[in-house]
Amino acid sequence: MTDFQRIESYFSDHGMVPFAFQTLAWERTASGINQLIQCPTGSGKTLAACGAILDQLIASDHTPGLVLLYITPLRAMTRDLELALSAPLKHTPHRVICRNGDSTTIERNQVFNKPPQILFTTPESLSVMLSSNKATQLFRHLKLVVVDEWHDLWSSKRGTQTVLCLARLRKLSPTLVTTGVSATLANPKDALKALLAVGAHGELTSSDLTRQLDLKITECDANAHLPWAGYLGLGLLDPVAKGLKRGQTTLMFANTRNQAEHWYQALSIVRSDLKVLLHHGSLAREIRESVESALKEGSVDLVVATSALDLGVDFQAVNHVIQIGSPRAVGRLLQRAGRAKHRPGERVEVQLVPTHRLHLHEYAAPTDALDTNPPGAHSASVMRSRRTCSTFWSHCVLQSHGATEILDEIRTTDAYSNLSVPQFSACPCLIIAGLNSCRATLNQARFSRD
Repeated sequence: MTDFQRIESYFSDHGMVPFAFQTLAWERTASGINQLIQCPTGSGKTLAACGAILDQLIASDHTPGLVLLYITPLRAMTRDLELALSAPLKHTPHRVICRNGDSTTIERNQVFNKPPQILFTTPESLSVMLSSNKATQLFRHLKLVVVDEWHDLWSSKRGTQTVLCLARLRKLSPTLVTTGVSATLANPKDALKALLAVGAHGELTSSDLTRQLDLKITECDANAHLPWAGYLGLGLLDPVAKGLKRGQTTLMFANTRNQAEHWYQALSIVRSDLKVLLHHGSLAREIRESVESALKEGSVDLVVATSALDLGVDFQAVNHVIQIGSPRAVGRLLQRAGRAKHRPGERVEVQLVPTHRLHLHEYAAPTDALDTNPPGAHSASVMRSRRTCSTFWSHCVLQSHGATEILDEIRTTDAYSNLSVPQFSACPCLIIAGLNSCRATLNQARFSRD
């Protein structure tokens, strides 16, 4: 059994004691065992996934380069996690930074010029970094890669893109350990298999912690009318507005930006006594970060948000969650509920606001299945995507990899284990077709100008 005295000392200094599943996760990481950590939201999954590496970093004054890569689906999560993991390393020379779509050119170059010991990023940003001719130098010392919110990525195109990135990382660092993190998975064994290379061994790390979830459906009052169609749901504005309390932070989720903006404007007028803010991906970085800070501090009464805040972000000040319309997936509802009372064992109440009558039946439907898409459902479309094609092209040209070598690498993933040569050959063909199309457009424009 490995001694984790340093990270345990950090827990003790903050009045905490590691859970059994956290200690088990540390031991498996230190032993080079791949794993999928599954436990309720707010139970300390991040420290479970990274604790072993943090313990090593605390003990060492010098580390050659990047040793821990943390992949998250949302930009807001990278900033939040950066602060969380910087705390144990406060008195060490080690650096923790994030690289995502909000990063400036200077910050992006800094990743390669002065590599940190811990790097947080998104799948899209990771694909860009792997396309660089400096990727080999950056990732050669990598020990651990953590994929957070794997339940959200797994059955999507972004998840397929992620496993392709993992295949490249394993090529650059053959001893790399892979850890998935999730709170809501109905079939964790299949999820673990999809995360790892074909034939690789992994373990499931689970906890016995539970969270009680109470669902409350907003009912119409005498003056409200619930239609048979529609998605805004403003007919229930009055009962929703009356339920909001000053000094109690509430997080309201809408499925679209348009829906979020309508509710934000309406509640700002009806409840002018409250501090109401808006958050979605189209807002400027400064605005989004100020809203996230207000949520963490509890200095706002209500934030109307889209899915940009429904994964993995720690807002302990949030006491109440409201869902406008259908969450569209049980797993998403559980994740959004997890933003409230982000602490182990807390009881959470979620208020469901139907936008039309059919949502009442949807709320009452059985909720046994958590995953809606089978693994590999988007493999074909991701293989034909421009990003995937350009990544393969850069590997061949910048890093002198042959087509056969790239194909063998792709086949190590569960999603592409049966990829045929003709299917793979279509990828460079798309690049050539795109180049020819660009040349034809430029020649036509030049001819018209002359």
